[in-house]
Amino acid sequence: MSKKHNIISGFDQVNSPEKLNDVFDLILTSSKQILGNILSIGIKYGKNLDKPDHMLVLFPNEVYGFESWNGQKKVRWQYVIKTKLLLRNGLTVKNSERQLFTDLVWQGLNAINAQNVAFSKNITKNELKSLK
Repeated sequence: MSKKHNIISGFDQVNSPEKLNDVFDLILTSSKQILGNILSIGIKYGKNLDKPDHMLVLFPNEVYGFESWNGQKKVRWQYVIKTKLLLRNGLTVKNSERQLFTDLVWQGLNAINAQNVAFSKNITKNELKSLK
């Protein structure tokens, strides 16, 4: 992405499920325009892109987030776009805790803007199951 393109302009407040859905749709649509017909896009970010701290994987109907993947307390998020269901380590998240996922997404958007990310395309859900 060119430095002139700012993916987070207009999304200064990603604090509602509707805004999250808009952000995910924009990322997936933009990625398809650049990379062609893809089924998913992975966005790795953090201190070391060879061994990233965080990753978002976007599918048309779900988003998976991997937070603090190099730390002791790994967090695995799953967000179902249509129903806006959010799971953290397999458990439904209370509305009061949704901001934690939003913060992870916001960090990813900032990393995209800073061009401090690595992308992977066509990640499968089976590959995600193997991440521990």
